[in-house]
Amino acid sequence: MRRSIGFCVVLWIGIALQAQSLYPDFNKMNFGCDGNSITAGEQWSKTVVDLLGFATHHNVAVGSATWACHSDTQDYGSAGFAGISGGWRPTEDSHELQMRHNNVSKVHIQKFIAEVENGQYPFLMSLSSLWGQMTRTLVLPKSP
Repeated sequence: MRRSIGFCVVLWIGIALQAQSLYPDFNKMNFGCDGNSITAGEQWSKTVVDLLGFATHHNVAVGSATWACHSDTQDYGSAGFAGISGGWRPTEDSHELQMRHNNVSKVHIQKFIAEVENGQYPFLMSLSSLWGQMTRTLVLPKSP
């Protein structure tokens, strides 16, 4: 598993470096990233951003995230939204459990959109979503 993740990251960096030769103005593009613990923080995505010279790095990935929603997953920003937690240790705290149930791809994407719409981050030109073996990178059109 670790080897395949490493291979995917190296492959993605290689593709990104090839893309840099085709689209050399990455310094005018904004990079967004979503996923779980292998994507959270300033790990491989920050390295790609630095190597290619993207203007910004916007990462909403959270450790312990899952792809699928739970039956009680809340929408980001909804009334009573509990938040998002990367917790993984056993707990019976109902608020913590709700935050863990909100730690899913749908809520991350809603957070992403809200942060761009409220001006916290600029419009994204590239969005990468890495969830274990499920990887997607989108190059988005320029802001309207």
